[in-house]
Amino acid sequence: MVSSTDTCRNGHPWDEVNTYINPRVGRQCRECDRLFSVVKYRRQRERELQQRADYNMGGNEKDVWKLVSIGLSNQEIANVRSLTRRSVEGVMNRLYAKLGIEGDGNSKRVRLARMWRS
Repeated sequence: MVSSTDTCRNGHPWDEVNTYINPRVGRQCRECDRLFSVVKYRRQRERELQQRADYNMGGNEKDVWKLVSIGLSNQEIANVRSLTRRSVEGVMNRLYAKLGIEGDGNSKRVRLARMWRS
């Protein structure tokens, strides 16, 4: 059994591979540092992409992006904007390409909505 003194606050082991000494704060966990850096980079990248995207999008794309962020489906967006569902899908694909969003359909939609809110 591993005691609490053998792990960092997030449960990563204090061992030769995962631990280093920072002169300013003492013992540090490499895994926690790596995870923090990844999250920090993703948030920064999403903010930069949204700022850049505001200048490269037409009104239709911004409207669809806003409607996605409040949770409407493609068909509901089509009804609100007087478009076809296929037109909305095309706008969504352009948004994903412009913002560099990859993954499956649901995860892309979630990231797109999160980027609008940030």
